[in-house]
Amino acid sequence: PTATGFVRQTYRGFNAFTFFPFSRFSRLELSAGATFVSADLIVDQIDFNRGEIRRDKSNLGNATFGQVGAAYVFDNTVYGPLGPFNGVRSRFEVQRTTNDLKFTTFVGDYRRYFNVKQRSVIATRLLAGGSFDRDAQIFQIGGPYTFRGADYGELVGTKFVTANVEYRFPLFPFLPPSADFLSAATFADFAGSWGLEVPGLVKETFQPFSTQGGFHLQDLRAAIGVGARLNLGYFMLKYEVAWPTDIREISKPRYMFSLGTDF
Repeated sequence: PTATGFVRQTYRGFNAFTFFPFSRFSRLELSAGATFVSADLIVDQIDFNRGEIRRDKSNLGNATFGQVGAAYVFDNTVYGPLGPFNGVRSRFEVQRTTNDLKFTTFVGDYRRYFNVKQRSVIATRLLAGGSFDRDAQIFQIGGPYTFRGADYGELVGTKFVTANVEYRFPLFPFLPPSADFLSAATFADFAGSWGLEVPGLVKETFQPFSTQGGFHLQDLRAAIGVGARLNLGYFMLKYEVAWPTDIREISKPRYMFSLGTDF
């Protein structure tokens, strides 16, 4: 017989939210809830001689944890065909869990948009976070939505920081503004993660750059790139090319498609 198996985790829970607006542009968000997790080991015994499959299930245990959170949100952005083109958007939040899972996590997300010309925008974002306590969360950074110089989850750690700068402009500026649903961008991304000691992957400490052998980035990662976007209304279809760099040299390009919203 041949056996194959997997672990099945089932999450059940509830959350309650309330909002306290301070003004048209800012508010306080509060949340509380509880989550119940059960884990089972599922093993399928396959008997090719008899043509039978027998499934065995064994319980690996349960976990229960409560969570509370608070966030301050500010948003006075103004939208156009290229997405937000003026204003500030930010979110600063803290989350705390208790019982079987204990961690405290802080995440800050600050975005600023500058309308350089009538049909072009400089968009900036600073995103950072940290998780602490016995069961600190592990962040996974990389891919088209955070740091385009790495694959999904390539950067991991209990603390992280990313920074993005984009110049967005019409793909065909000689056409009327109604054609701005086709746009392009040049960008620079920076990212770093730390807080875990995994040899060859991530370190407990964070050293952004080094001067040994000439100035270059060390634990801080960077990438430059270009991209084209198609505005589908609620979503953007994007094709982007990014070149990772440590300042001294530029690596081979990474190509990526994504569907989502611009930061």
